[in-house]
Amino acid sequence: MALGQSTHFSSASPSFSDQGSFLVTDDQETIVYASQGLEGRLGFSPHEAMGNRPGNLWGGSMDDSFYRTMRQTVKKEKRPFVASVENRKKSGDVVFESIHVAPILDKDATVRYFVEVHPNPAFRMHKQFEQEFVSFFSNQAQTYADFLPWMSRWVSLDVSHFSVRARALPEYIRAVFVEPAQARYLPRYDDAALIESAQEDPELFGALYTKYKDRIRQYFLSRVSHDPQSADDLTQETFARAFRYMPSFRIRNATYLTYLLRIAHNLLVNYYRKTATMSQEKQRLDLSDSEPAIDGWAGAIAAEVWDLLGVLSDVEQYVILMKYRDGLKVAEIAALLDKSENAVKLHLGRARKKLSEAIGVF
Repeated sequence: MALGQSTHFSSASPSFSDQGSFLVTDDQETIVYASQGLEGRLGFSPHEAMGNRPGNLWGGSMDDSFYRTMRQTVKKEKRPFVASVENRKKSGDVVFESIHVAPILDKDATVRYFVEVHPNPAFRMHKQFEQEFVSFFSNQAQTYADFLPWMSRWVSLDVSHFSVRARALPEYIRAVFVEPAQARYLPRYDDAALIESAQEDPELFGALYTKYKDRIRQYFLSRVSHDPQSADDLTQETFARAFRYMPSFRIRNATYLTYLLRIAHNLLVNYYRKTATMSQEKQRLDLSDSEPAIDGWAGAIAAEVWDLLGVLSDVEQYVILMKYRDGLKVAEIAALLDKSENAVKLHLGRARKKLSEAIGVF
């Protein structure tokens, strides 16, 4: 029964599109996807959850019989499981809530994933949600065309880019949720292990140096008129600073490469200030970037624009230099400045407008 053909799933129900959480684990109960709503619910960000088991982060407070019953239901009987549970937030606070876990089966009825859907706790129609949850996931013939409209009523999901061809639900979950999450977060796991080793034994910092030295050197080489000696010197200074900061470094949302690029960018700014002999290539804003031009900017900005940066705020200067001089993408700038991509785009737009007005380019 397709969702759109069912009168049970009432379209009159209110939508909490900006709340709720969605979790996917593999058949061994290891988290392979977590929505942003998990942080609001239990305090764990998606990158903290990825690669862990729910029981090791917020679960494990119930008695053994509870978990035996849950696993018997979802693993052996392959049915959805709904129950009240005591969990523990990252802060240590105990929270009492309902959990809704269901198996996702392959064509041969083998468990491929487990999903946990948690609607907004302020929603007053939990019984309706629980009934819909059990009914929906009891029908393993559901496809992505059924899944997405139902999920988006209860959980915050960015569905604008979920344009994949019709497929069975396990393949859809893998393609849309699991694989992108692994591509985004798995490098952080590798970095975390190397960082922890280097903090315990400084001599092991060499593994991070070996992993990223070529990337950092190339970053400098393309920005210092292809001067190998300067690129080598700046690369060494980047890692020297990173090594000095290693004892106090804290693993956050970004990869270690992002952290190194932040150091490298600051060193590069100082290098330009000291040399004061930027090449013509560095004196010109390269507006041949693949992203759309704004306010008529199409590569007509000459070297005198650098003398006008004083009309910009500090953050506007940063984003302009990082975008057009250093060639960074919006996502890279956002990571380096700890800002959202939308915030970076807003600063870029304002900076372009100010510079356009200052030099008469419209």
